[in-house]
Amino acid sequence: MWDSSRLDVWSTMSFGHVLVIKGRVTMIAEEFIIFNVYAPCDIVAKRELWEWLAPIINNNSDICLCLCGDFNSVRNLEEHKGRSSVFRQVDADIFNQFIADCFLIFYLFAADYLLGIEVMVFL
Repeated sequence: MWDSSRLDVWSTMSFGHVLVIKGRVTMIAEEFIIFNVYAPCDIVAKRELWEWLAPIINNNSDICLCLCGDFNSVRNLEEHKGRSSVFRQVDADIFNQFIADCFLIFYLFAADYLLGIEVMVFL
């Protein structure tokens, strides 16, 4: 799954809606944690996921972190797409608060936008 000459992965864990990969980039000896998130659609379950993730992210502020995946949330009405769901401002507010509380920077890549993949990085 990854090039072991470039990445030294020492831990993979799966929790409910999150796959966590911990390791180090060998060329620069930089540690990282990748969170691959598949958030539930239910707003209460999403809030619980954000509340579970926030302290983990904030307690690892000295390590390069990347959150990616399907968050099943949008930050505002302009990001909302699809006909099967209704935009819920309260859901966007909770998601935005999670991003702010964890000091995450939200990146939406053009190629990933078509696939619905979002990436957030802790800097």
